[in-house]
Amino acid sequence: MNGAVPPSGADPPVGPGRALSENERKILTAIGIHGPRTKRDICRQTSIAWATAVKLVGRLVGDGFLRQVGILEQPRVQGPDSTVFDLASDYPLAVGVDVEYANTRAIVTDLRGGVRSAHLAPTPRFSDARRVAEHTSRVVDAAIAAADVDSARVVGVGVGLPRFLIRDDPDLFASVGASIAATRNSRIVVDDVARAYALAMEFERRSHASFAVVTIRSGVGLGLSVDGRLFRGDSNHAGLLGHMVVRPGTTGSCPHCGRSGCLEQFVNDTLVTAELLEAAASGAPDATAELADRADALAHALSFLIMVTNITEIFVAAQLGEYGYLFADAVRSALSRYVAPFVPCRVEFVPLSADRFALGAAFFVLRDYFNYELE
Repeated sequence: MNGAVPPSGADPPVGPGRALSENERKILTAIGIHGPRTKRDICRQTSIAWATAVKLVGRLVGDGFLRQVGILEQPRVQGPDSTVFDLASDYPLAVGVDVEYANTRAIVTDLRGGVRSAHLAPTPRFSDARRVAEHTSRVVDAAIAAADVDSARVVGVGVGLPRFLIRDDPDLFASVGASIAATRNSRIVVDDVARAYALAMEFERRSHASFAVVTIRSGVGLGLSVDGRLFRGDSNHAGLLGHMVVRPGTTGSCPHCGRSGCLEQFVNDTLVTAELLEAAASGAPDATAELADRADALAHALSFLIMVTNITEIFVAAQLGEYGYLFADAVRSALSRYVAPFVPCRVEFVPLSADRFALGAAFFVLRDYFNYELE
């Protein structure tokens, strides 16, 4: 993930005793995008005046955001411009936490998205947001300890949660965030875990082009990036694709949302398995029919996403194994029946990356150090 930066967030972060200026964020962004730069390179790529760039680079070095990494052997201009600067590797750091129904993963990362440490723990069942916060704080502390870094260099914690981790709490993200913040003196951001995955993809893509990513684990998540920014909806509930009812009247209920007939009852990583795909590949009639039925359920949900948003680039991230193409082909075939022929769409199945959830959660915090509005 080196060499890319995510879209800018809300307010500028607080550095060592002060807020970063817009031009300072532009400098960090330019180096994040293009790699180590001289001050003259920075001026050219940010349109910041030479005198201002010299002053701000010096300040960013002094405050620990940048480091000198070398001298050009044959500089275009002799003198101070031959010094090359890069993002610091030890400040600012953030912890990203991916709370999934089965396991919780926490990582410590830097501005380039390098994983300094990782900690994995089973996810218990939670009765309320306070229990979620206590569990999250424990794995955060374990990840920081494993990274062997000064905790003062950790500027914040980003947490990705499934919306229905606590079914009856409509303000789950705010509730958990407030509980964590009550015990930690750093920036805390809690958001949907599929949005964290989408933010990690924005970080890698370095593009403002809109896309949607559907993640398939023990649940089904949806992250939406519209014009280079995460889309949350008016009440912060955008992306509940896994809980869209695709088969009304289905027997039983979803273990997460409690409703009957939602997508997660038909598609998750315990249902669309390598064993099912292998059996379908061998021509077993029952497996073939089951695979087609599960693919049809996903295509039904995706068709609404495509027809309503008109987002043409859709990624489905899942661990499907050697015969995963059978499921992908079946989904695309069903989509051709559900989506109007004049509506363009491209559905690409990609391997699920476990690190992206936690890295994206960390960048709920670290993205505030960038200004992505650079050409």
